[in-house]
Amino acid sequence: MKISRFSLKFITPCFCSGQNPLVAEIRESSVRGELRWWYRAVGGTKEQERAIFGGVGEHIAASSIRVRIINITFSDKSYQPNYLKPGDPGSYINYYLGASTETRSSRLWEQEPDTKKKGVVRKGAFIPHDSTFTLEIAEIRPIPSVARAVYDLAIISFLRFGSIGYRHTRGFGSWTCVEMIDSLDETKTAFQPLLDLADNFTAEWSEGSTSSDAVVNQIENRLKADKKTGKGLRFAHPAARPTDPPTALGCSTNTLRQQSAVRFRPFEFKTKSGDIQMRLLIFQGPDFLLDSQIVAPHRSISLKP
Repeated sequence: MKISRFSLKFITPCFCSGQNPLVAEIRESSVRGELRWWYRAVGGTKEQERAIFGGVGEHIAASSIRVRIINITFSDKSYQPNYLKPGDPGSYINYYLGASTETRSSRLWEQEPDTKKKGVVRKGAFIPHDSTFTLEIAEIRPIPSVARAVYDLAIISFLRFGSIGYRHTRGFGSWTCVEMIDSLDETKTAFQPLLDLADNFTAEWSEGSTSSDAVVNQIENRLKADKKTGKGLRFAHPAARPTDPPTALGCSTNTLRQQSAVRFRPFEFKTKSGDIQMRLLIFQGPDFLLDSQIVAPHRSISLKP
């Protein structure tokens, strides 16, 4: 049995949880779900996916891999954004974390102030950045030879560019694989096989930054719509309302839920001097990952501002 272990460090807060959304935990099922997403994204067939990850229903199959989360170490860091009123810089990226649910329980705030001041952050509801864990992937059955190349690419892509948890497509729950911190050029080279796929990814890279908070602000600025100029991803891919069709940015209504195909991924890289800096990668997965109701061609508008 082949067992691989990878050391992962969160570089942005992770809002990953189980049945109770206010208690943070790293779940093997979340990791497996994202691994399946990456396997489809890099060209794996449904039959191959079932042979590797298992299946239920009419096509019951046992999984060929086992995923374990071990050696979890929580840092003492905290995500401490200012309380933001609608329209304030940063309010868009944090809105769904801070918005009260039907039970009036915010994922982000233990207590929200009525004015623009720091609120009381709900400790224990998210995993702080700089927290670490070990991901163990064991191949308990041989991976079919026809699926091996796609499987290996999916694993590497997941480790380098994946993320987990609530709002993970918007930058939260991003990590660094300690064994894979490279230079910026090496990181771009690692992404190139995805761009070379027949039904390919599209991507853009931001300017450098020194902190995860700065990168989160970059995500805010790219998402936020500028009504005066008509620019911003919310204009390129309009946010869905109940009467609108879903878009590549995804949607969530009472009748339809579609995950975003556009992902905002902060990552760390080494400079020539050996320092660690951060950049933002914005990429969009292949068309076949999107729901059939997605309006095409959604790629007709560049990711560029």
